Amino acid sequence: MIVSRRVVALAVLVAWGLACASGQTPPAPEPLGNLKAKADLNDEDRAAVREFITQRIGEMNGGDAATARQAAAQLRRPYQGASEAFRRAYATILIELASSAYPKSSLVPATQLLAILDAMDVVDARTLFIGALKDERVGVRASAALALRRLRPKLVAAGFDVYSAAVAALRDAGRVEKSREALRGVYEAMNYAEVGASLDLKPAIGALLDLLEARAKLHAGNKDVPALGADDAGLEAATKMLRAMSDDDKRRLAAAAGTITRFALERYLSPDRNFAELTQGDNPTLLELRNTLERLVLVGERTLAAALSPPRAPTVFESFRKHDRAATRLAWKEWATLLQAATNQDFALSESRDAP
Repeated sequence: MIVSRRVVALAVLVAWGLACASGQTPPAPEPLGNLKAKADLNDEDRAAVREFITQRIGEMNGGDAATARQAAAQLRRPYQGASEAFRRAYATILIELASSAYPKSSLVPATQLLAILDAMDVVDARTLFIGALKDERVGVRASAALALRRLRPKLVAAGFDVYSAAVAALRDAGRVEKSREALRGVYEAMNYAEVGASLDLKPAIGALLDLLEARAKLHAGNKDVPALGADDAGLEAATKMLRAMSDDDKRRLAAAAGTITRFALERYLSPDRNFAELTQGDNPTLLELRNTLERLVLVGERTLAAALSPPRAPTVFESFRKHDRAATRLAWKEWATLLQAATNQDFALSESRDAP
């Protein structure tokens, strides 16, 4: 798992770094320089643009490392400082060619192509990004989520249907996502509270709550959960949109947060393993799991306090941080009572030898 995450992070960072490499390499002649200032492009001009892009994509895939870097930089450069007509034509052709190229490319050039389009900030690229959310490679999916996050203002400006379709696609991708990093990216791309105060958040709220409920069902079984530890990002995104939630939305959020938090507490308090006694020299996988569970409890309790607004919020994490297992169970019992009153669901922890 750790190796996989490092590979994903490295691929995405390399792609974004190479996509921006034009500022780090000596200036080269502009093959399309004579077209960049045009107010209108004819068929011959568009054919020249298509040939240029096709060659650069081929070099990114088939050349040595230096050639691939140069090709990526050259592919990005013509868009900068060009006329609006040229930019529209260039983006349209690049989206078309990249759509067919990235699925057949290896990981680095595939993520580079997404990064280059991401930097262009063109709403027409959304279909490519949404399709890339289904790619079998984690790095491509994570890159697509990152691009959709940046594109949020343009998606909203394009209209309600475009914005709604984007959050629905992210919801569907999140339901089947197995990578923590990619799922966190999906959640962050769904956080439309950051876009503007006047935005109708209902589509984003509905899609996000659907995804959190689907994830909560995975946690309810108290078994291995794919992408474990990503859901704090979803809870934080939902909390930021709380101002636009109905009472029913808040109940749905509380139920999802309660299920996920209870799962983390069950795992942490399990008599099979004492996470509180782990030190920095212990198994890195166990240390990472402990940190993950602690983060879920911390964010989960914050979300519950925000969604339920009790007169006096219980303090599970305070006891949790002090490694007081009995006090932690007592504090969660208070949350379970509040949650049952709000949702008519049972959130009690399973019995254990340290139960008060």
